Amino acid sequence: MESSSKPSKFPVIGNLHQIGELPHRSLTHLAERYGPVMLLHFGFVPITVVSSRSR
Repeated sequence: MESSSKPSKFPVIGNLHQIGELPHRSLTHLAERYGPVMLLHFGFVPITVVSSRSR
């Protein structure tokens, strides 16, 4: 399996600054830029986001 893409993050808040008022739209835009599997950090918690199923 390929490694997941990692959008840049800030210390302490991680990627929370990239999630707007409509999280589903923010995640869609991030997936378009970084691919269907991403590693985000919400604070210090790593979160793997899978936005597409494998075919």
